[in-house]
Amino acid sequence: MPKFINILTQVISEQKRYKFAPDVYEKLHRVVDELWKNRNNTYKGKTVVDQLPFKLASGVDGVVKFIVNPKLPFIGLMGTRPKKSLDPADIFIEVNPKHYESKKNLYLTLFHEMIHASDPTQSYMWKPSYELTYDEKSDEKYWGHPIEFFAITNEFLEGLVLEFQRRLKKYKNPEQIKVQKRILDNIVDYFAKGKPLTKQSLYLLQRINDENIGDSKMSQVIASFQEIHPEISDIVPPMYETDPYYLHYVQMIKRYNPKIWPRFLTMLYKTKLEIENMFKEKGD
Repeated sequence: MPKFINILTQVISEQKRYKFAPDVYEKLHRVVDELWKNRNNTYKGKTVVDQLPFKLASGVDGVVKFIVNPKLPFIGLMGTRPKKSLDPADIFIEVNPKHYESKKNLYLTLFHEMIHASDPTQSYMWKPSYELTYDEKSDEKYWGHPIEFFAITNEFLEGLVLEFQRRLKKYKNPEQIKVQKRILDNIVDYFAKGKPLTKQSLYLLQRINDENIGDSKMSQVIASFQEIHPEISDIVPPMYETDPYYLHYVQMIKRYNPKIWPRFLTMLYKTKLEIENMFKEKGD
């Protein structure tokens, strides 16, 4: 059996975004639909809402249970029950409806935790010595750690692909697609070359998880209009006071583990090609 650290190294060294089997995505979206629909329900305690068989990154079969925990102090977490179990069928993901913020945010949170679940070092190859190198209370041992690199980069790239995919479904005008191409180029140049982001790119990054959009019909109408007419981002005040969440989120990796940053850039370039193929399928 390969050493646990070699498995994670192999996953990362592939330098492309991680993808689950199609049935996993389908089930994950169904779970999100159910959780979002019932977000205002009153839960008296931890409640198992579904479970999902899947394969870990090493190819080993696992099962993850989705649990609503109304006392969880944040949106979600992944773990095993019993704690430190080496059985990949003991994996769970807990979420708290109070912290969902948006349906996109809920999906990307579950996706992030599913990436953790697919990491063999978090279940059947868990080792105390490796766990000591990972600490959520330490910036260096959290943001700079391969475990979090695997989850953070894949969450961001998944969100980026889904946002362009969602927009392309709405667009029929070739000029609109050209604008999206320029936005994609600008986002890649920001991370790779340090070029400043345009207001249109900032707005797209915000829409990845619908930061600060809210549930009101008016905010949804404004967001939809700005999406169809991205040029108005250049003239209207931003809908947010801080930089989009993912700018901070991804840049923390660069700050605390600059040696691993080139791997993210390779993943980003390959994702760019994937999105450009979506453009081609839509029609130039």
